Amino acid sequence: MLVYYPLMIMIRMMLEHIAKGFLQMNLEAKYEQKVANLEVTEHKATLPEDLKYITQIVVAVQNKYYPMRATTNPFHNSICDNKLLAPCPTCKYEYSISPSGIITTNMYDGEIVIAYLAIPTDENGDMLIPDD
Repeated sequence: MLVYYPLMIMIRMMLEHIAKGFLQMNLEAKYEQKVANLEVTEHKATLPEDLKYITQIVVAVQNKYYPMRATTNPFHNSICDNKLLAPCPTCKYEYSISPSGIITTNMYDGEIVIAYLAIPTDENGDMLIPDD
């Protein structure tokens, strides 16, 4: 018996099979390093959409940069690579990150600079597939 699926269901099924295939290939993740300036308003800023792991966050105050410390939050473990983050027990500035991609700081307004690892994309913002 031949079963006909609507086009959207077929596309989703194909994407699911492709994703499973990539997982079975055990490809090593390749990330590119990026830096973004974020404007903090009322203690909050939105993280870049392509962010995968945070490597460092600093606050810019009068052309000087001060490191920020992550507060205790279980979600940090999923996007903060502890091997890359420099410990800062005496940091004046702190941040926490929510699963919705919002960073909350202990400063009301200002600018922060975030260094992070991102999934490589082309000029249109589409993800690149590794070739090796």
